[in-house]
Amino acid sequence: MNATVLKHLLASSFVFLLLALVGRAEPHAPAADLIPVDDVEHTYVPTIKDSGNPVETPHLYACAIAPALTRRRRRVVLYARYSTDQQSPRSIDDQIAKCREFLDTLALGEVEVIIVTDAAISGEHTRRPGIDRVWELIESGGCDMLIAEDLSRLYRHSTRAMQLIESAVDADVRVVAINSNIDTDEDESRWRMGSHFASMKAETDNTETRKRIVRAMEGLWRDGYAVGALKPGYIRIPTTPATDREPAKGPFRDQKDTRWTPVINRAYEMCAHHDMPWVIASYLNDAGFPKSRRARLEEWTETNVIRLIRDPINRGEESYRVLRNVKKYSIGRSVQIPSPANQILYRQMPHLAHVSPTLWRAANQAIDQRNVNANPSRGKSSPLHHSNRDSRTALSELFVCDICKAKMYRRSTNYKCADSLRLKTLHRANGSRCWNRCTPQRDTVHRNLARSIVETLVSQAGYFEALCAEVVRLVEQGAPEVGRRLKALQGKDAELKRKRDNLTKAIEDGNDIPQLVVQLRDRELERQRVQTEIEELVARSRSKVPVPTTDDIRKILDDARANLLGDFDSEAAPLLKRLIDGKIHAVPYSRFDSGSLHLRAHFTLNTVRLLPQGWQQLLDDRASDESLTSVVTSAAMPVVVDLFKVPKRIQYAKSMFELVHGGLTLADASRRLGLPETTGNKAYRTGKAMAEQGLDDAYTRVTDMPDRPGRWRPHTDKPDAFEAA
Repeated sequence: MNATVLKHLLASSFVFLLLALVGRAEPHAPAADLIPVDDVEHTYVPTIKDSGNPVETPHLYACAIAPALTRRRRRVVLYARYSTDQQSPRSIDDQIAKCREFLDTLALGEVEVIIVTDAAISGEHTRRPGIDRVWELIESGGCDMLIAEDLSRLYRHSTRAMQLIESAVDADVRVVAINSNIDTDEDESRWRMGSHFASMKAETDNTETRKRIVRAMEGLWRDGYAVGALKPGYIRIPTTPATDREPAKGPFRDQKDTRWTPVINRAYEMCAHHDMPWVIASYLNDAGFPKSRRARLEEWTETNVIRLIRDPINRGEESYRVLRNVKKYSIGRSVQIPSPANQILYRQMPHLAHVSPTLWRAANQAIDQRNVNANPSRGKSSPLHHSNRDSRTALSELFVCDICKAKMYRRSTNYKCADSLRLKTLHRANGSRCWNRCTPQRDTVHRNLARSIVETLVSQAGYFEALCAEVVRLVEQGAPEVGRRLKALQGKDAELKRKRDNLTKAIEDGNDIPQLVVQLRDRELERQRVQTEIEELVARSRSKVPVPTTDDIRKILDDARANLLGDFDSEAAPLLKRLIDGKIHAVPYSRFDSGSLHLRAHFTLNTVRLLPQGWQQLLDDRASDESLTSVVTSAAMPVVVDLFKVPKRIQYAKSMFELVHGGLTLADASRRLGLPETTGNKAYRTGKAMAEQGLDDAYTRVTDMPDRPGRWRPHTDKPDAFEAA
């Protein structure tokens, strides 16, 4: 062995000894924490040969000053949060700066910093985007240390805060809450006790703060100041105006925005005239009426309209504590539930009234009349508890089986008679099972109904023009019927007043007081109803019904078409309930050549109900006018709609048969109708069979269960194809 080889062997032995010493200095460093250093250059000496095999040995000096492997950088998560949008967003930057200062004092060397934040979210919420990211990093091993300014920044929920700290310790993640003096690298008894006390204090601080806020809000309410969110149609005025140096300060007082008073009045009038909420919502959107700042959607919806009409502030009466917050501890959030009647506060604010009390009552009574179930069963007591929400569609209250009158229930992608399914909450009480097991496809039912109604309305454009001409004539004539009705109600009011006075005198004389008090209360309630009706008639006689134009009719038809052909479930429901008299009956039909059963919809379409409610009210007031009888009667139109896809050979059967009998060949007749010759041939044979049996329709109505009903399987309409059945 020559001197050169010996020299390199000694150098290699020194390197191995040095690495062994480094390994003993950090015995607990896992192998996964050792990574190559990118900025260190590895130097190698020229290759030498030993027994013919090339050997590479690292240079002595390179190994001495730059080891090939080193520990990876530590990953440190800095978390910051503030609670509400009324606080300064700079709070995040200040918290992160404080965490960085603390991190610098630890002298950890080069670290990888991960910043996670939650803006304008309460620490009571157990699920937040930022804190969920922290959990993900801890559980996946994506961090080595978690630093927050205070434990309350992580959570104001004692249970969840301890779960986070304990999960971090289990994952070898160090947790530091600077102001709370919590560091999990210290003695276990110290950080555990400190965490329990700090998390409980953070939670109770929020509870006490909430109580102080409620006390302050009640004080503002007593003094007549604004409380709660600003309502649509109002502006908020500060008691201390803004200056060059200071912004405006509260407490605040609300004031009605007179620019929107006509719009709000018009919305109430439409509701009092029984216009549907979606129509009023469309009007408010077109008028540009702004919603509350906290609204999630810019557009008005049916629910928003009902809340606007129900709000007593529009008649000059404010309410407070209608809903109360109840905390759900498992999620850290509060939910609103109705308050008991004796806890709701009211105050009279006549300067905030947009509408008269009479108009407010009339609009709310119109909503009450549509609400047939004023006190519905909720929660577990509801018959719909645990039922499939997907079944509550636009047709859920309209679509019934013609055989048993049970509801047609939407199940998956098909409709089916609920009585044939023996559904617990929907089937008949007599225990029998309906034989109508036809299952029309949902999309086919919706599409065919919508198209049929739209085609019917479009075909009635001339009828609407004639009806509008009658409305114009009635507007010019005046309202003699309203005057006669008003006179009769005034006489009834005088009679009820006389009865009330007699009962009051009898009570003063001391005769059978309990029974007389009950009668007096009944007379007072009856008189209030009569007076409300008198006020409505007076307001109606003074209001002017707008004269309809051709553009009005065109807009009405366009809106109806858009609602029916759009999202059927959400948009078409109120319009269908308005236009259809009674129910949509699902009637079974049998095809003449196969006996297979299919459903057709039978219903009556009342086109008058498409008109604005003011025009309808005018027509109702003139119901005795003989010239209107024929016009209004013709508005009710019976409609029959196929709820299945009719085969091409059935659709063109009569046309093909007539063309061929007219002298055309099968090929020419098929080309004229745009059919393949094979389909045209089958259509001709079907038409010939129908003619031989004297049938105008290939489908015959079935009222009794067939002996051998064909095809009870669910209908799955195939894509369009020029194939016969």
